[in-house]
Amino acid sequence: MMVRGSKAAVELKNALIDTGATYTVSSEEILEEVGAARIPEVGAARIPTEAEVGLGNGAKVKAKAYGVVSKSYRCS
Repeated sequence: MMVRGSKAAVELKNALIDTGATYTVSSEEILEEVGAARIPEVGAARIPTEAEVGLGNGAKVKAKAYGVVSKSYRCS
């Protein structure tokens, strides 16, 4: 999976992609490296700036919302 922000693009070679997920979870280190844009609080638009995310191990965590471009591709 390729993650692209305003500063850089990073290829995540061993990323597990859940095609049915609402959100993609990534580490803050990667988001900072690529220059991910923090989602601003916009009153009327009701864009969530944080979300409760269920992880694969059953745990739930609060996560900040960022904007990046991600592209997944099939490895052969």
